[in-house]
Amino acid sequence: MTRPWTSRFPSDEYGASWDEVIDTAGKYADSDAIPADTTISVEAKSMVVLRAHTEVEDLDHSVAASLAILANEVTAKTGTP
Repeated sequence: MTRPWTSRFPSDEYGASWDEVIDTAGKYADSDAIPADTTISVEAKSMVVLRAHTEVEDLDHSVAASLAILANEVTAKTGTP
């Protein structure tokens, strides 16, 4: 489109919230999940690509977690605790 336009996100029937995957105008880049039925403005000559939002599992990056994984790998390989 040669001018800005508005678009409504799909209803919650298709997903409770949406993630912006690509936004060529950069307007929604790095935004939080956008709720269903939200209306957004899309800039002229730009494109927004969405996907259904999924929660990302928090990972434990602590030293203790790393050592526990290594200990489990050694136990699995050698068969000794």
